[in-house]
Amino acid sequence: AGTSPLCWSGAGAPQPRSRHLATSSRAPAHTGRRCIATGAAMIEAYAPVCGAPGGVELSKWPSARRLPVDEFLRLQCDASAMPVLFDVRSPREFLQGHIPGAINLPSPDRAEVSAGRRQWGHGDVSDFALPVLLQRAQDLCPLEMRRALVYCESGDHRSQSVAAFLSQCGFDVRTLGPGYPGYRRWAVAQLARPQKVCSIAGVRGSGKTAILRELRLRGQQVVDLEALACHKGSVFGHLGRSAQPTSEHFSNLVAAQWAKLDADQFVFLEDEGARMGDVALPQQLYAHIRRAQLVLHLVVPFELRVQRVLETYGRYGVEALNGAVSNFRARMGDQRTSALLERLAQGDVLSVCEEVLRIYDCEHGHHLREGRCGSRIVDVDLRKLDTSAAAAAVLKASAASEREVRKEMAAVGAWT
Repeated sequence: AGTSPLCWSGAGAPQPRSRHLATSSRAPAHTGRRCIATGAAMIEAYAPVCGAPGGVELSKWPSARRLPVDEFLRLQCDASAMPVLFDVRSPREFLQGHIPGAINLPSPDRAEVSAGRRQWGHGDVSDFALPVLLQRAQDLCPLEMRRALVYCESGDHRSQSVAAFLSQCGFDVRTLGPGYPGYRRWAVAQLARPQKVCSIAGVRGSGKTAILRELRLRGQQVVDLEALACHKGSVFGHLGRSAQPTSEHFSNLVAAQWAKLDADQFVFLEDEGARMGDVALPQQLYAHIRRAQLVLHLVVPFELRVQRVLETYGRYGVEALNGAVSNFRARMGDQRTSALLERLAQGDVLSVCEEVLRIYDCEHGHHLREGRCGSRIVDVDLRKLDTSAAAAAVLKASAASEREVRKEMAAVGAWT
């Protein structure tokens, strides 16, 4: 076997030891708890996680298996190996932000360790943690593979201890050397790198999301920010969506897609504002949008936009629309908002939709042109609700602008 850290069977791997079932002699009788153990070496490997004295010397986890971010992510994408990515931080840390595709396999935190020690004593904390962690890992890893990638906050005790323990149980494991902060630095760097951007702009109801989906089906580079943020960017944007990620995790999701883009080809994305619901766009991403080499402005008749919005949001019912319209109070004042809510209560969804669109229309022109060169904004006239035809028109407009975009890029020597 090779010795490269990118090889799953590299030299220096901790060798699995024989396993046997054991029952803690000090476990409370009513729990009936049984654990899988591999002797003192396994308990020693897991000691730092459980808060046991002594701990493991970090040198016991081979340096060849502590990977830099690029190599770690390359292994994550190895379809032939099918590794499972474990985040062994706490659920709270995981929710704040994690590497896309990771599964939370939390090790006991200090509060749990202290509570366990008070109730069962030191030894039983380890006995309790080991089988729970192992069983979850076995459930999540394909039986024929048992390959795992593990990371924690620092890249030291938690990830290396869990990795050593799983290795003792027959898993082939690698860890992320710089930990999650190293991944965050990588994510920020990805979003900062040059990229040729085509921003799809248009007032509410223009069909931007549907066009992006069609462009993706046609093999174009697309980053669907609304799908990643679980929000459509308006007061109705949360309807039909799951809970939003944190701003930090949203940036992780975008960076994972941004890293795969060809910088010399357009990436199509929506001309979003600085926030999408509760999610704030990363500064680097927002700068890409505002400085896009090409902005295609969809021009769609008002009546068609009303029809699209009714089809998209009308199905959620008056009660859901009431909650969304209530968010307009700060923008319209109590009197106008109350009038809209009264119309909704009477079932007049059409006039409410028209009023909401007119409000957004008043704000759109400023957002479209602020800080942008007018020559980069190209109108695309769309006269019917035909997503396929609209996507074709967008591609035609982007191709027609390609020569001018390349001239400008060559003149400045960079993407600006």
